[in-house]
Amino acid sequence: MKDMRFPASVRRVVRLTQDAAGNVAPQVVFEREETGPKKGSRMLRPFEKMVHRWAKGEQARAARYLERHERSNAKKKDGWVRDLNLNVFRAAKAGAKPLRWSRWVRF
Repeated sequence: MKDMRFPASVRRVVRLTQDAAGNVAPQVVFEREETGPKKGSRMLRPFEKMVHRWAKGEQARAARYLERHERSNAKKKDGWVRDLNLNVFRAAKAGAKPLRWSRWVRF
């Protein structure tokens, strides 16, 4: 039965089997994997990619800033204030990497 091909409309093939006691139990022979429809129109896919990369960049920037903030605070008293400009600049640089034009503007 595994070699058989079924039309797309067939979702599942079940065979009823009977054990020694006479109980009938269903046995699934074939089951098609459910694939849902694509969630999004073709015209909006490039914009969805842009927004997704932007969000990943923001996430990277926030994570990088928090690392640097913690490190500055551990080094000196009120270190986060002293290193604020440098930490924000370096975090922004790390967050801009996913947003390079050459990567995400492809139509």
